[in-house]
Amino acid sequence: MAGTSPLQQLLSRLRRTGAPLSFSLFTLEIAAFLLFFLTSGGAGGSLFESMAFSARSALSEPWSLVTYAFAWPFDALWLALFVFLGLYYFAPALERGMGTRTFGWLLFCVTVSAPIAFWVGAAALRLEVNLASAALPVSAVIVGWATRYPEATVMLWFVIPVKGKWLGWFTAAVVALGYGWGTPARSVFALVPLAVAHFWVKGGVSLPAARPRGGSGDDALSAWEQKRKEEAERLRLKELFERSYRESDEEEDQK
Repeated sequence: MAGTSPLQQLLSRLRRTGAPLSFSLFTLEIAAFLLFFLTSGGAGGSLFESMAFSARSALSEPWSLVTYAFAWPFDALWLALFVFLGLYYFAPALERGMGTRTFGWLLFCVTVSAPIAFWVGAAALRLEVNLASAALPVSAVIVGWATRYPEATVMLWFVIPVKGKWLGWFTAAVVALGYGWGTPARSVFALVPLAVAHFWVKGGVSLPAARPRGGSGDDALSAWEQKRKEEAERLRLKELFERSYRESDEEEDQK
């Protein structure tokens, strides 16, 4: 594109996907994982401590309410695969369905609700709580997707066909077991962001209408949806034409 910077071209490509926020976060998470992996045992240790959430230091490090989602433990390969898959497959589908603006607020709320819930739980029950990686926010996104598309079918582990509603329950069960192992009370707080996503997508939360602005992510999403509808209509008309053509041929053969 003549007269545009590489950054503008990149943003334009992201908007055309219909899910610019999801793919941007997908790229950032990969970059963060590689950074921590390559600096393990060195500067990555102090960087991890400053970004990860700890209930003991939450008040003095409020940025960790968000940055924990980009702090990766050095042995979290399977966790990373889960996060990358969630951001690449489920997050874009949910963003396209909700709109980038609404999805962005949902993602922010589920991200900060997890450490806030654990901070309250740690204060009330005197628990030691630390959070790192985007596993909980991505789990909440999967539950949100399952709430919006309960009858959609996905291949669990690329082998077992599962409907969206059961995938949502399975995700919640894994989160409850994983975070509540040894300390069952922690599972209650771990499920808070998943509950936020479920009730938000179910219709319990709505945002005021935003002013239309040229070039926004939602405008790009509308264009993407319009293009998708036009393509679906084109295919429908093509199938209708081919069907009528076949029927006319059959009538001539019968004559």
